[in-house]
Amino acid sequence: MRDEAEDFLETAHPDALRQIARARELTREYYFSAYSDTRRRSEILRELLGGIGDNVMIDTPFHCDYGKNIFLGNNVVINMNCILVDNAPIRIGSQVLIASNVQIYTASHPVLPQERLVTGWKKGKGTFFRPYALPIEIEDQV
Repeated sequence: MRDEAEDFLETAHPDALRQIARARELTREYYFSAYSDTRRRSEILRELLGGIGDNVMIDTPFHCDYGKNIFLGNNVVINMNCILVDNAPIRIGSQVLIASNVQIYTASHPVLPQERLVTGWKKGKGTFFRPYALPIEIEDQV
């Protein structure tokens, strides 16, 4: 009988690494783009994120895992040095202000070692722990 960690690792691992690598490339390009080049910065965010409304400002540095699981409403400000770990969807409504150094994590793992660790794990065949992710929603006007 297969366990959930084996299923997750076998199906998501290779594509997940490619998606994370692409998100890293885009966030790096965004970081080094000219602050005044609003057209290019908007193009990068539209490629990086799953959905983005009007009048969105994300300051740098900004970090995320996939990007495609992040959905932003209208009139959103994400201040500098924020991290959004989007292993599951992160939905941020409209008229939302997020302060500097905020970290929003959908990913976690069990705390107890007997629940967290994967027995029989082999290097190169995924991770040695059981991760999970839960969606996060921040409603309008927060």
